[in-house]
Amino acid sequence: MDVEAPTGQLAYPPKSDNRTEITQLAYLHSFDAVQNKNYVCLVYKEESRKTGEWKLKVDLKGMRVTAINPDSSSLRRNLAKAAADGREYLVTGYQIEPSEDDPRLLENRIFFDEAAQPQSIEIHLVTRNADGSPTERQVVAIDWPAGNRSEAGKRFVSLPKSTFSHSNEELAYVDSYDVIANHHYAYLAYKRTHVKTGKWELRIVANGTSGTSIDSEDATLVRRIQAAVGDGKDYVVLGVPLATKDARMAETRLYFDETLTPSHGEIHLVTRKADGSPMEKQVARFAWPALVPVGP
Repeated sequence: MDVEAPTGQLAYPPKSDNRTEITQLAYLHSFDAVQNKNYVCLVYKEESRKTGEWKLKVDLKGMRVTAINPDSSSLRRNLAKAAADGREYLVTGYQIEPSEDDPRLLENRIFFDEAAQPQSIEIHLVTRNADGSPTERQVVAIDWPAGNRSEAGKRFVSLPKSTFSHSNEELAYVDSYDVIANHHYAYLAYKRTHVKTGKWELRIVANGTSGTSIDSEDATLVRRIQAAVGDGKDYVVLGVPLATKDARMAETRLYFDETLTPSHGEIHLVTRKADGSPMEKQVARFAWPALVPVGP
């Protein structure tokens, strides 16, 4: 449903049409007595009716329009850098910086959480009184819009498509953003089955790190489980874990029961906040696939 802008404004956002829905989020106005000019700033969300993809527009009427794309890789890099520098927000887009002789100011501030993900945006506007002194600062705060293009809805590793010879079944998926590396680590576990024989293997694919595959009938796996029991462990680590000198870690664990039969797997993933401390560990758990009977 379209949202109408309030009446009494000096300017309005574009009207929605059959392709794009326009939603006004904020309006700022301040008069500059030195220039005898109204500064009018509109903030609105521009969203595709077909895809749900959106971007923010900050329109300083008669001067400049700033477009903020939530999927922009440069926005992610700049947010990560701001977080790493210990800042509370990122100033982005067109701005007016005050000087010793001119106190005018316009800033678009994006505030973010410990994972450098946008949480809100503030627009700050200052103009001048007749004597050149600054007017009262106008500030509006807006929650960061939710939408189909937000990072929360994305996957960074995809399940390979099944073919005429092999079928693929997803078992688990996990991802976590590393602020310092500005990288989404992602892991996906799936069962790859040979259509004709029913023979299958467990595969782990990853984004930017090595994956692994385990043959369900591999005798080496049995020996590794036996060795783990001897070491007092109840799981074995599959493939090559992500082992670093910092807080990052990623490993796939295969647990087994008292008969030394695999019972389930877990993918453990830890990334870093801007200060280098660990994010909350993400764990994806999946049952060990059952054997598939092969017909005559």
